[in-house]
Amino acid sequence: MPYPIKQGNADNLTEAKFAEGAEIKFSPFTSCIGVVARYGNVLKAVHLVMISNNKKFDALNASFVEQYIGDPAPDEIVLFGCIDLWRNSESPEISGAFNTLVGTLNQKRLVVERPHPHGTFVASIGQNGAIHIALAI
Repeated sequence: MPYPIKQGNADNLTEAKFAEGAEIKFSPFTSCIGVVARYGNVLKAVHLVMISNNKKFDALNASFVEQYIGDPAPDEIVLFGCIDLWRNSESPEISGAFNTLVGTLNQKRLVVERPHPHGTFVASIGQNGAIHIALAI
């Protein structure tokens, strides 16, 4: 059973939420990942957690993210955060859904993976026009 992913706020995108804007400020990551897509000068982002309200990230969550991020096809997609924890999760449900998500997003646009340790991140559009992920100050 998936956990719900709800509309959030681009100024403080918390776990299991999505938002869009010119800049996305994420709440702290401890084991989370973020998915950010660029559509011209607008970013769409999702803050994902392995488990929310005792429900694991699963294939239905992956499908929601793919539909929100990948339709229509974006100019660019960046996946960042604790990627190895998800890819190598002891839960086959989580790792399988993660791998499905990455594979489906790669069909829309090649996903750039940026592993990061724990932290609080900001996604923006850099001067070169590409997605820029930075630690928040």
